Amino acid sequence: MKNIEKIIFPDIHTEVSQCCFYLKEENAQKDEDILNEYISSINSHDFENVRKILSPNAEFIFSDKKCSKIEDIEEYFIKAWEELSDEVYEAKNSKILIENEYLKIFTYNFYYYGTNTVGEAISGNGEATNIFSKINNEWKLIHEHLSCY
Repeated sequence: MKNIEKIIFPDIHTEVSQCCFYLKEENAQKDEDILNEYISSINSHDFENVRKILSPNAEFIFSDKKCSKIEDIEEYFIKAWEELSDEVYEAKNSKILIENEYLKIFTYNFYYYGTNTVGEAISGNGEATNIFSKINNEWKLIHEHLSCY
């Protein structure tokens, strides 16, 4: 692997001091599968597909609201899909910042576009950070932070 830098956390807690993570500037396609699966679940406009990827303790920070419960996240998604019923969400320029067998942190540029309830074309974009953790041998989204431009 190219451009790998080993990062060791400072000795704050015993369990943390023994963890090693890797910073990668280049992504392997297989590493992006969970991100692509998540983006596809959003574009299905069916929250049950999104829910399958979320940790029960997921936290989302949208540009206008913080959601710390699955019910609040669901409500936010449904409201967005009602506003833009044909919305398409895309992730471009993704990077894996930190990766090991239990954790993947992605950053990417997001883009969305669709038609609102009065027929106007709406679009926007920004930056995202997604943190996935391996829980019961499955990758789950535990945190998402979106910042619109």
